[in-house]
Amino acid sequence: MNYDYIKMGYNTTFPPITVMKPFEDDLDANPSAVDEHLSMDEVFLRKLKKAIEENIETRDFGVDELGREIGMSRSQIHRKLQALTGKSASRYIRTYKLEKARELLRKNVGTVSEISYKLGFSSPAYFGQVYVEEFGTPPSEEKKNHDPTLASSMDKDSTFESSQRKLVAIMFTDIVGYTALMGSNEQKALELLRKNRQIQKPLIEGLNGIWLKELGDGVLAQFDSASGAVICAQKIQRAAQRDFDAKIRIGIHLGDVTIENDDVFGDGVNIASRLQGIADPGGIYLSESIQRAVRSRNEFNLLKLGEVQLKNVDYLVTTYCLQGDGLPVPNAARIQQLRASRIVETGVPLANVNDTLIKEVFDQLAKVKPSIGKFLYYDEEDEDEEPDVRELADLLIRNYPWVIGVELRRLFSGSLRVLDQNRLTQIFTTIHRSLQFLSFVLIIELYERITEGKINLQKDFGLELKARFLELSFEDFIWIIKEIGKTLDQAGVERFIPEMKDHLDDEFYKTLEFTIPKKNALGEYQLDKTEEDVSNQCIDYQDKLTIILSKTAFITKYKLVTIKEIKVLKARHKDPLFQHWMDILNSADSDFRSKQEIFDSFSDSNAVLLMKSLKRPTDYLNLSPLIIDTRGEVIDSREKFSLKKDIFICEGFANNNIRYAGTEVTEESDLRSLSNYHELVEDFREIIQMSNNRKK
Repeated sequence: MNYDYIKMGYNTTFPPITVMKPFEDDLDANPSAVDEHLSMDEVFLRKLKKAIEENIETRDFGVDELGREIGMSRSQIHRKLQALTGKSASRYIRTYKLEKARELLRKNVGTVSEISYKLGFSSPAYFGQVYVEEFGTPPSEEKKNHDPTLASSMDKDSTFESSQRKLVAIMFTDIVGYTALMGSNEQKALELLRKNRQIQKPLIEGLNGIWLKELGDGVLAQFDSASGAVICAQKIQRAAQRDFDAKIRIGIHLGDVTIENDDVFGDGVNIASRLQGIADPGGIYLSESIQRAVRSRNEFNLLKLGEVQLKNVDYLVTTYCLQGDGLPVPNAARIQQLRASRIVETGVPLANVNDTLIKEVFDQLAKVKPSIGKFLYYDEEDEDEEPDVRELADLLIRNYPWVIGVELRRLFSGSLRVLDQNRLTQIFTTIHRSLQFLSFVLIIELYERITEGKINLQKDFGLELKARFLELSFEDFIWIIKEIGKTLDQAGVERFIPEMKDHLDDEFYKTLEFTIPKKNALGEYQLDKTEEDVSNQCIDYQDKLTIILSKTAFITKYKLVTIKEIKVLKARHKDPLFQHWMDILNSADSDFRSKQEIFDSFSDSNAVLLMKSLKRPTDYLNLSPLIIDTRGEVIDSREKFSLKKDIFICEGFANNNIRYAGTEVTEESDLRSLSNYHELVEDFREIIQMSNNRKK
């Protein structure tokens, strides 16, 4: 039972909805009989429909689940459906459900909401939106048009559920900073509220809208026309720019809502309210349902912001902002923040299990990079408002080097919200990668200082380092960080990352007094714990990870980059210049930002560098062959067909071969077909023999 109906006073005694199954149950039992009469394409489509029918109430039933049901890959289903129907697999599933919904609506076997949930739609509002897109009419109208009894009783029984549902444009407005003003100057705040009413109410009613109610400093209004709502929002902002002492935020959404006693309820109201909440001060944000309704109107200049996760909305909402008339337009950084919810899989908000880690680590990140605050968007004048934890998480992922950030992305994903073995494994992996990256930075720095002749290693230390460097276990990383750090400090050399000396202190080393399980031959952590033990370890090791990330937040000041190519630019009688093509390996996904810079000096090419500044090409550590980028490799021979393109990190050295594991492709990979593989091996050998290296 949907308990929202009880709260709203609906009659919930409708008969149960039965989804009819028109497909023969013996389709799989006797496929040969079917094949005599049907083509292979018809058999394929019938299997698809049967699988969808059997899972029609499952909300998360998508293309992957369909593939598992019929034993085909996602790409195979997509190609075959495109050829047969012209539709993508996901669109085919949705269209099938909508056809079934129309059949049920016409039979009047339940309410719109009951049918939407019965057929696996995420909410009645989303169901109403896609139904209109598919058939051009709201679900409630479909019921009324095919039920004469219902149509004739609309005026007689105002309490009947269907008469109360309607597809309308909902507009929600709010005064920016009103809460803070109310606390400091109540009289001025009340005057502002009166003025707001004088501006908005005539405009709403003048465009055939309905002023529903005030919610503090917010106004809720309803329009039968999407264009009427947008025009009204424009006029409100123009008036506010001229005659109002504060800025107004506006959100508009077209959705199926419930109207009862001159009030409205439903997701349509919630979405409009949440769009208003993320809008820029003085701005107007619209949902895709509004955009679709007004896209033929040339006077509306809309900017697509992308899919946004709104609070208490369990699916991503494609969002637009209105431009022109002095309305604020979000910059690229702001748009990226709005898309921060993409780190959440399946559109489910981040679980609270991540919140403490995210907030504590971000606090340290903000101390290291004070400018990070400009990427947060919230009303600082509203004491009750805090930055969205998803924005903080996205900034952590983007600022830590990719080899760490990609593991944070996985840890923060919606699929790891439970304190189980999967989450514990990812916590172990994130700890491992964080310490591995620090170890590699210190190894390369020690190697460079030895090569420069600034440090001489004792023989015993050199042998111990070589042995640990070849193995690269979790315990080896801890030893490398601690002992190389001491060696560099005792030598009194200038550190590439001076913050290491202050932050990697006794407290940090004490934090590292723990172990994580060994990996088996398949690269999986060996976990043999009860559910309660695993849950407790998730909490314990997450605390350790929080400290590690917080103490090493200084690493975010440095840029991890791939130098893809360097080109010499030389004009007559001029000193040469060097054009660098680089990818910045700090991102929420593997679509890294490319950049071109021209310098009067040059760095190492075809290498992964840790740079102090993108403006100083000679101030870097070359982390290759410990971290390499294969994305630029040309696949020009049969031997390279299986080569993965990714950022790879060294996992050890044996039998004259470097073992690499991918970051996006997580398993170990054989990279011996790389065109520069032999050079990488030679570089590795030189590094492990660093105690014999001297400046010539």
